[in-house]
Amino acid sequence: MNNIQIEYFIELCKTLNFTKTALNLYVSQPAVSKQIASLEKEIGFQLFYRNNKNVCLTPVGKLFYDFFLKTINEYQKTLKDAQKLTEQEKKTIVIGFLEAWDFSEYLPYITKSFLLNYPNVPIYFVSYSYKDLKDKIETNDIDIAISLLDNFENLNVTVKEFTSIPTLLFFSKNHPLANKSNLTFEDFKEETFFVFSDQSKINSKDKVIEMCSCHGFIPKISIVPNIESMILNVEGNLGVAIFDNWIQYKNNPALKFIETGDTHKIAIAWNNANLNDLVDFFIHEFIDAVSKEKTNLVL
Repeated sequence: MNNIQIEYFIELCKTLNFTKTALNLYVSQPAVSKQIASLEKEIGFQLFYRNNKNVCLTPVGKLFYDFFLKTINEYQKTLKDAQKLTEQEKKTIVIGFLEAWDFSEYLPYITKSFLLNYPNVPIYFVSYSYKDLKDKIETNDIDIAISLLDNFENLNVTVKEFTSIPTLLFFSKNHPLANKSNLTFEDFKEETFFVFSDQSKINSKDKVIEMCSCHGFIPKISIVPNIESMILNVEGNLGVAIFDNWIQYKNNPALKFIETGDTHKIAIAWNNANLNDLVDFFIHEFIDAVSKEKTNLVL
């Protein structure tokens, strides 16, 4: 049998009329009759009862009609699956995080879940400064950006706030107050507060001054080039610095920290022009991982 025979057979099953079938297929009625007769001869069964007035399926004809429909549907599904697989093989997804953040608690879970669903899609994690992360998501150079909510102000991107994390004040283990218990933010009001010169208001001089003002004092500020420079100066016991709870330096043996009592709002963002259909999946998985971790901490 061939595809033409099957096509003519299925159409005749729908119309139960040789003339209508021929019209629908844009062929002659004898052509339809010839293909049906050839199909019946090849399989060895009569498929239709027909006389001058009526055409109807035989029980065997109904059996083959169901079989062909099922086969065609499976074929179409397989074609779609193959197309989807091919498209996935061409895709990647790039997730940008704020530099110096530690996601070791979340990434293994997220990566495993992602690769189970999209085993042929490369996934890449990258880190950027506040300004670079903002620029990369705005220009659609990365698929997803995760940063402080303030980082995404006035951008033509979709932003979803999904959690908040405590801010921490870091100081040297050699600081005179290092062994004192029940330290408060105000205990460090005479210290130099290090900030970096990123082209963003996040953790800038104004941001730190605002936070300190809420605690009743105006800080001394020293601006350095980057986060690493902030850490170096704090390690050298030259002052203190404010980071959030996701900072990777929490396990640095040369440093200590206390919670400030303040929090940072965290958001996930993606460009409105991004057509990568993997974005929704990753966002859901990441937010789910963070939510589970917070629940475990509460428990």
